[in-house]
Amino acid sequence: MVFIDEIKHALQDGLGRAEAGKYDLIDWPERSQTVLAYSSENKEVLMLLLAGKDGKALSGDEYLEVAKSINRKLGAFVSPNQRVGSLCLWGGKTQGPVHVYKFKVHNPPGFA
Repeated sequence: MVFIDEIKHALQDGLGRAEAGKYDLIDWPERSQTVLAYSSENKEVLMLLLAGKDGKALSGDEYLEVAKSINRKLGAFVSPNQRVGSLCLWGGKTQGPVHVYKFKVHNPPGFA
């Protein structure tokens, strides 16, 4: 439960309380310490990765592979939606920072 609290705190830190409320959290066992946040209103999926200050950014190939994995597992069509290289970091409550990767939703997930 501490992990989810950390992710929720980072989401609110990065987006603000009202905007963060538009996202549903999805467990993502594909990567350790990772949760997806999906907003049908914003047509966006965020991958929130609790990796700390020493975590490295995903390479372009890794970022694309995550998008492919989201497409397969969620029945959606998403594409990477940020520059590769520099990290987007949001503040965690006690363990952060949380690395954030953004994906544009072109076709919503099957459960939406």
